[in-house]
Amino acid sequence: MAPGDITETLKTGINVVKLGVGVNRLRNLRGNRVLVGCSTSEERDRLGEAKAGAGLGLSAAVVPRRRPLLRLLGVARDTSDAQVLEAVREQNAGLLGPVPLDEKAVRVVRRIKSRMGPHSSVVLEVDPSIWAALKNRRVRVAYQMVPAVDQSPVTQCYRCQGFGHLASSCRAETPSCGYCGDLHDTRECPNRGLPPKCANCAAPEDGEPSHPAYSTECSAWRKADRQARLTVAYQ
Repeated sequence: MAPGDITETLKTGINVVKLGVGVNRLRNLRGNRVLVGCSTSEERDRLGEAKAGAGLGLSAAVVPRRRPLLRLLGVARDTSDAQVLEAVREQNAGLLGPVPLDEKAVRVVRRIKSRMGPHSSVVLEVDPSIWAALKNRRVRVAYQMVPAVDQSPVTQCYRCQGFGHLASSCRAETPSCGYCGDLHDTRECPNRGLPPKCANCAAPEDGEPSHPAYSTECSAWRKADRQARLTVAYQ
């Protein structure tokens, strides 16, 4: 059964209005699958029970929600990942309080190099309690005090500028420039002296300034960010 058929079967077989279930995401996926997002686990369970009782011939599985992300700004590059993790756990007891600090509670996802100075941003995946305790605070990391800010979970392909996948799995035949939107690699863009043009919203919303495809001010980026956050457990 194709994803479109699955969606139609769900809509025909289950009246979510009468069921009192709010669906905040309905998306077709590869492999003849459909993702249905609910605001709470209780609503998800009611929807699952209704599906089972309706005899629709569909199978379902709960997709585990991801942990939130924090970005530590301006961490010295000579501070290793292991040292960052140890510092977060051991030097910030006053901020974390009773939050559990086992080694699995925090992990380094990636580093983002800074264009200026010997520093980088360190992106951490953390337990929701740690995210809430450290977000928008200054965190001790070795001999530094660095800002900890929320990091968007949105994934953007630097080849086609689309969302929800990486360049390693991109199916686009030709690249799209993240700066000017033309069909070439962003790193080889010859139009850097011109105003940027987004590859994802060639006609920006009213009042939206000219911007590259990777701008957080982009309406398409903001929509992708909202959708990605539905898969994250912030509590």
